Amino acid sequence: MQTVIVGAGPTGLYSAIALARRGHRVTLIDRDPGPNGGQWHRRGVMQFHHPHGFRQQVVDALLAEMPEVWPALLAAGAQPATLPGQSAIPAGLHCRRLTFERVLRSAAQTEPGVKLHTGHVDEVCRARGRVTGVKVSKSRIDADLVIDAGGRAGRLNQALRGPAEGGDCGVAYVSRQYEMLPGAVPDGPVNAPFGVIETYPGYLVAVFIHDNRILSALIARASTDRELAALRTEAAFE
Repeated sequence: MQTVIVGAGPTGLYSAIALARRGHRVTLIDRDPGPNGGQWHRRGVMQFHHPHGFRQQVVDALLAEMPEVWPALLAAGAQPATLPGQSAIPAGLHCRRLTFERVLRSAAQTEPGVKLHTGHVDEVCRARGRVTGVKVSKSRIDADLVIDAGGRAGRLNQALRGPAEGGDCGVAYVSRQYEMLPGAVPDGPVNAPFGVIETYPGYLVAVFIHDNRILSALIARASTDRELAALRTEAAFE
């Protein structure tokens, strides 16, 4: 079956590899052309450089479908997250999304049956009540199946979605990444699989352990707290 996946984030990349290994021909479309050397601003993904917690389910899914990606992540600097007294069982993964997505993208690029295409999907094409492909920058790519993996901010199928429920969750957060100093040991105190989380009067602080001696510090506040909104500036955060 000819399949088009819109969005080459972790879900799109994982789905593309899994479908290709089941005999499908997959075209993966994203407007971001991929990493440029050591830099990757990841167009259209505003949360790309925020800390991510990769839970045990992620590790299990990788080992079940594409086990070779796991040692590739470790070779790229990622570290298994473990719980006290359970060092043999990964409870997750210490890793930046940049590193995780870079490794998964490399796996998709070398997977037979997967083709990565750079472009913006304008619409899904239909005929007689069935999908027939997508339009990408005025050209067309035929498909028997289209998967929208563009994320919650994607607009491709906005007209097909039900009305949104809920509203402002009442919390806003900001984060910054830091590289550990030479000689600093990476085994500081932790109280969660991803690192450290502490609550203080009026705000919450979390420190995420990542790959390659990188840490993220995150501060969450009430969205109505205008004074702490200044944390968006580097000077206030420091």
